[in-house]
Amino acid sequence: MKGKRDKHIYEGIVNIFRGIEDPRRGNAIVYDLVEVLIIAVLAILCGMEHYVEMEMFGREREEWLREFLKLDFFRNLGETSYERIFLQIKE
Repeated sequence: MKGKRDKHIYEGIVNIFRGIEDPRRGNAIVYDLVEVLIIAVLAILCGMEHYVEMEMFGREREEWLREFLKLDFFRNLGETSYERIFLQIKE
């Protein structure tokens, strides 16, 4: 992250997403929900509309995303992962 302002914005976004209850339990939790949501929102803001596009967005920008996300198990995060997670989140 480049500066204090960037860090402040990132922490604000993370705090908002931490308020979303993770519907996954036990072994179903492979990916950090906050990181998945951040990637998805960034992808949507860049015009992506489908799960496969979210996956492509993340992969194409992996190096940049790693500047502020841990991305543990990122290599296995595919379009079906985004879909399963989003289908489980309740409003």
